[in-house]
Amino acid sequence: GFTRDRTGLAIFSADGFRGEVSGQLHGAGRLTFGAHHSATNRFFVGNAADVTGNNPGVPGSLVVVDGNADAVIDTIETANSPFGMGLNQATGKLYVAGFNTAIATGTIAIHDVDNLAAGYVTADTSAIPLQSATAFLSFGRHVVVNPVTGKVYIMILNGSNSSILV
Repeated sequence: GFTRDRTGLAIFSADGFRGEVSGQLHGAGRLTFGAHHSATNRFFVGNAADVTGNNPGVPGSLVVVDGNADAVIDTIETANSPFGMGLNQATGKLYVAGFNTAIATGTIAIHDVDNLAAGYVTADTSAIPLQSATAFLSFGRHVVVNPVTGKVYIMILNGSNSSILV
């Protein structure tokens, strides 16, 4: 992606830079982590801005790219400030981990990549012990899906003395 004064998705091949993915709603925010769904050849890229370009996004947004056309086909709501994701290729479940903002705790959004219009389910993280009553949880970087067991391992970055959520 591009940085500094705008946000964009670049296309690279073995020959180098081929251009920019077309169709982004706005150039705001910070593109962070992504995932690829092999069956649909779609890419999912988290953006700290919301779908209208407000940054930080509460909720954040998820840019959906058609890998065959190298074009954005949708931008949808997801976890607050997405900062990591993992995809279960067998079930089509996309797990997006979100960082906390100054006004909201981080969240974990679960999307069905075959039915993005349905929105997402927010994982219940209420059992995670907080460091203090005013602590905000942050999740991200490492989101690992075990396709055999269906378990998802997510790193807790802030707000708790625990470090991994299963």
